[in-house]
Amino acid sequence: MIPKRGRAWRLAHERRIKVRMEKHHLADIWLKALEEKDYDRALGIMCSTHLAACSCWVCGNTRKHWGVTFQELKANDSAREQLEYSENLSDDLIRELDEWFSREDDE
Repeated sequence: MIPKRGRAWRLAHERRIKVRMEKHHLADIWLKALEEKDYDRALGIMCSTHLAACSCWVCGNTRKHWGVTFQELKANDSAREQLEYSENLSDDLIRELDEWFSREDDE
């Protein structure tokens, strides 16, 4: 049976995330709290934005500032190599089949 994920589950999850964040990222939260003048609000902002302190080029979205991510570049290179390999393979295969059929015609 699938557990019910209602308001209580979401609130418990939020509390768990906030406790974990307080343990590991206390300095970041305090810096944000100094700007916000409210610790609880700063903690909520840090939890809701997944630790993004701001939207600068270091903290913000990689695609927004730099374009394609490294993971996407690696995936594109891999796909390109596989396509080149399959095209070369198919050209070789066609050439071999042509030679094979031409040998049968000669006999």
